[in-house]
Amino acid sequence: MAGKTQYKNTWQKENVDRVNLTMPKGRKDEIKAHAEAQGESVNGFINRAIDNQISQDRRKGPQDAPESTKGQGVVSLPSEREKAQETAQNDGKTGDEQ
Repeated sequence: MAGKTQYKNTWQKENVDRVNLTMPKGRKDEIKAHAEAQGESVNGFINRAIDNQISQDRRKGPQDAPESTKGQGVVSLPSEREKAQETAQNDGKTGDEQ
């Protein structure tokens, strides 16, 4: 069994980067529940969120990034308002029609 563990550790060291992520208490449970609802792992969800944010930032350009997050590598998750707007749009309504 040690050979399998050693192989896995070597493969990970050569093929993936690890990031230690901190967040406010309770946020991890929220992210886990959301990821599960989407049928993905927490790692998959975080990577997808990062990819989406990078794509969005590239479309906007660096000059449009909020001053408080420039250079900090902050990933913005949707606010409750944004979630409500998205839900309304998915229902064929605008935020004003609710």
